[in-house]
Amino acid sequence: MVSYLPHDKFSGFTVIYRVFAMIIFFIPVLILSNWGIISYLDFEKEFVESLYQIAGFVFSSAAIGFGIKKSWPEVVNTGNVFFTIFLYTKFYDWWWDWMPKYIFFLIIGLTAILILLLFKRLRNPVIEDEQEVSG
Repeated sequence: MVSYLPHDKFSGFTVIYRVFAMIIFFIPVLILSNWGIISYLDFEKEFVESLYQIAGFVFSSAAIGFGIKKSWPEVVNTGNVFFTIFLYTKFYDWWWDWMPKYIFFLIIGLTAILILLLFKRLRNPVIEDEQEVSG
């Protein structure tokens, strides 16, 4: 919310406030999604971890969408980073113990390529719309 206050004297601080606010929010969510035992919530560890994992995915996706809507690339990029971290930690939880490591890293690489292709596909209509508006 600090980024919405007027900063006439320091114009570049709005971006920094947004990024650091997201980092301050997402790092505890990431920690609690993996170690739910340290939470103050009086539920079972697995439930708390699931709750924070869902919150991490939902809020990072919402940050990506909100950043695209407001044309804030720093919010989009930070949301992408945390969405990817949440996704890769879930992959680790699901597959690390029983899957051969070369297949695990193959899946990680293919997922990275898929994410890049998806973002490229999502970005093209946005760029075309901006060119139509400016042209």
